Amino acid sequence: MSPDTNRNDASFWESLYEKAVAESDRALRTQRLLEAEEAILQRARALDEEQGDHEGEALALEEAARFIREMKQKVKTNGEADAIKPGDQEELPKRRLA
Repeated sequence: MSPDTNRNDASFWESLYEKAVAESDRALRTQRLLEAEEAILQRARALDEEQGDHEGEALALEEAARFIREMKQKVKTNGEADAIKPGDQEELPKRRLA
């Protein structure tokens, strides 16, 4: 499997999303949010090109992207203080298996 393929699978974006949401280091928070957002966008593009039913993952991508946008806005509005606190994590929706 090529590195690009790994970057386009569901576990890659989910991993970056979970790291961003759980990041307690204020200095790293914004960078992790940006990385997760990019991975989410890349996966959404990849799903557009893949055949099959990806409704569950597409919904998870939409919800994750919304949450990332909200967190970025909190960071922008409040500075980096209190934008994301450990424990404020959103659960990823469970993907339906076809």
